[in-house]
Amino acid sequence: MSGLQGFILFRKLMSKDRYAIIGFMRVLHRNKSRLFKYWLPALLRKTSIFFFTNVMLILFLYILGSFQEFTDSTQVFLLNFLNMIMVLCIFSSFFSAISYIYISPFRKKNVIFKIILSLVIFSFTIFFYILINFLMVWF
Repeated sequence: MSGLQGFILFRKLMSKDRYAIIGFMRVLHRNKSRLFKYWLPALLRKTSIFFFTNVMLILFLYILGSFQEFTDSTQVFLLNFLNMIMVLCIFSSFFSAISYIYISPFRKKNVIFKIILSLVIFSFTIFFYILINFLMVWF
């Protein structure tokens, strides 16, 4: 709904025209259903980005801890926590990519960037997950 359409509907609403009120409610309902139609893929994408940021932060802390000589128990804790966050990141990015692939024929916008972003996060997290599991064998 453009600003001019909203203004015209508002003016009719202020004149207490009952058909204008019905039209205004239809426009609001149409925009609301369009707004909340695809909330799950967006939520999954945002959570996968959040978990991936946490993975990078904890991996940075682990590398910093190896140079700063953290204790072994702290390093093992960071590896276990990193392992848990990576599993969450893998699941959220995988389901984000699947949900965007599923809704892409129904969307008017191009969602290929969002699919590629989810798959890149998924592949990097899988790589780091395998690397961290090899490191956990040594401890």
